[in-house]
Amino acid sequence: MTDVAVVVLAVVFCAAGYLKLKQRLAFRIVLRQLVPSAAVPTLAVGIPASEFAIGLLLVSGVAPRAAGIASLVLLGLFTSALVFMYRSGATLDCGCFGEAREASTPASGIVRNVLLLGLAASIVAEPAGASLWTGSVDDGLAALTIAAGLICLWLLSSVAVVQRSILRPILFVR
Repeated sequence: MTDVAVVVLAVVFCAAGYLKLKQRLAFRIVLRQLVPSAAVPTLAVGIPASEFAIGLLLVSGVAPRAAGIASLVLLGLFTSALVFMYRSGATLDCGCFGEAREASTPASGIVRNVLLLGLAASIVAEPAGASLWTGSVDDGLAALTIAAGLICLWLLSSVAVVQRSILRPILFVR
């Protein structure tokens, strides 16, 4: 199971880092809601760089426990920001994947992060640390397949949320 956790977290962190860099302006808009303006330029580069580093560290297997701990810390910080956004009544997406949109809410981000925190905790709790490179090729392929399936389900649920928010005014007009 920890192989799946490693793959899922690595893909999530690398995708999030890539999308934040690709959609820098949208990510900066979200950051301006959370931190002082002077910190925005540094965080707009530092957060995606940290996500890439953690994703690559997870996949490399060099220091799996350290990567798991770094994942816990970063996800904890992100979850704190989402709780702040939720309590302040923000309706924008968290910018976790670059785009500031109203398709998802801070509450859905909190749920997602709690699940990701569980995956990161499973990596830290693994006695020898979790690494993709310690098992057989079959184990690695099985982990990749399961992780790809979980990511597909996550993406499909995101599409369903967007479609529901678009269709709701059309379907439920009174």
